[in-house]
Amino acid sequence: MNKRGLSFLSMLVALVIITLLLAIFLPQFKSTVKEQHSTQMNALQRAQQVQHQLDAAQENRMRALNNLDK
Repeated sequence: MNKRGLSFLSMLVALVIITLLLAIFLPQFKSTVKEQHSTQMNALQRAQQVQHQLDAAQENRMRALNNLDK
């Protein structure tokens, strides 16, 4: 086998190895990304709830201060 054929064969083997590695690790990576996204969305939802509670508390505080002024 000449040098060019050997180079092509080694490149083909490398491509097969890379494809196998992607087939093995890509699904695991995708599930990790989904878990991270879910965690981030839950944290964002909780932060929005806390912000809403803070806004309501601030509004109640302002009403109480206005009632004291009357």
